[in-house]
Amino acid sequence: MEEHLYEDRPFSQSQIDQMIRRNGDSKCCDNFLSQEEFEQLRSMCLAIKDWPEHGKVSKYKGFTEAEPVGKIIKRILNDRMQEWIGDHTIDFYAWQESIIPWKIHPDIRWHNTKIPYKMVLFPLDVELENSSERLETEWNSTWTIAFDQRSYLEGSKNTGIKKVGNDQEDWVRIYDQEGIHHLKEGYHITHEEHEKYMSHFPYSHLKGLSINSMFKWKPRAAGYHDNNQMHCSNNFLNNGIRTKRCLMACTSQ
Repeated sequence: MEEHLYEDRPFSQSQIDQMIRRNGDSKCCDNFLSQEEFEQLRSMCLAIKDWPEHGKVSKYKGFTEAEPVGKIIKRILNDRMQEWIGDHTIDFYAWQESIIPWKIHPDIRWHNTKIPYKMVLFPLDVELENSSERLETEWNSTWTIAFDQRSYLEGSKNTGIKKVGNDQEDWVRIYDQEGIHHLKEGYHITHEEHEKYMSHFPYSHLKGLSINSMFKWKPRAAGYHDNNQMHCSNNFLNNGIRTKRCLMACTSQ
């Protein structure tokens, strides 16, 4: 599979309109996977030794549904995903291991023919700090936080430059970016919520944002958000977690 690249291109207005028509709230399901399915996917993830992409934020290994591992995962997930998120195609699957918490961002990537849809997350593993212990039944708290605000890449400069989106040094706060939808005046997330969940970036980065949902990672659970939807991790390092691992299913319309 090609590297996890983000190309600086804008979508057409008709493509944006199509995304907007199928937008919805982010959701989660605590018992999406059976115990057997969870253990099978978890063992596949933990068996990875060679991560093709290893940035400062996370390790990443992507693959298509046509590859052998993709065929196995599609057999496990396809019917329930169709029922849960509606008609879609799989853009790619990916295993991911977190190194530090992700700051606020959308998952949207430009493609000349594909219309982004939803990103579905399947939490698989949590490893404690300063320990090789992995928790299988009850995990220290870690979350994926989805916001109401969205990006359709309307702030793209249309340079065609390709970048790997795995590091965060040059990211700016959402309020200062071009083309962000549903920004609000002032602050709608408290200092207490910031300190509890999002202390890995300054409180000022929450200006204009509001929380849509919070997906707590649990064994057998699944959660999704629109690819154009702003989201972030909680500061899991503050909760005694060294790293966490998941399966991602990126979908197109």
